[in-house]
Amino acid sequence: MFSRNGFHKVLVFTFFALIFFQIFPKNSLSIENNADPIIYGVNYFLPMGNPGEVPRKDFYINIGTNQGIKVGSNVEVLRKMPTFDLISKRLEKDMLFPIAKLKVIHVEQSGAIARLDKMLPEESTPMITPNAVMVGDSVRLANGK
Repeated sequence: MFSRNGFHKVLVFTFFALIFFQIFPKNSLSIENNADPIIYGVNYFLPMGNPGEVPRKDFYINIGTNQGIKVGSNVEVLRKMPTFDLISKRLEKDMLFPIAKLKVIHVEQSGAIARLDKMLPEESTPMITPNAVMVGDSVRLANGK
C-alpha cells in the first residue's frame, strides 16, 4: 500500500504532529485563554495615495463584555520594556508604562476591536521603538471609562 519512502514520510509527519500537540495543547492556542489582556492583531487598509486619505488601523484585543468593555470604552495601551542593569550586567526587571489610548468600536464576549484615539506625548513616555501600538502590547480599561 505504501512505498517505503511514503511510509517514512507519514511516520515522520505523525511524530512531529504528536510532539507539536504535546507542547501546544489545543486550549493553549486559543486567544481567549490568554490570562493577560493584549493586542493580538492589527488590520489596516493599504493607502492608495488619494488626497485627504486618512489611514485607519483596527486593533484586536482579547477582552470584551465579560471584562466590562463596551462600545465607546477607552482602553489604555501599555508597553512592557525589559531594563538592563549595566553595572551588574543582568536583566533587572520589566517596566510597564502607558503609550496610547484606544476607543472601542466593536465588542463581543471575549474580544473587541478598537481604533487609535491618541498616542501619549513623547515628553511623558519613555523612548520606545517603534513609536506605535503593536501586537503584544498590554491593554487595560482606562480609569472610569
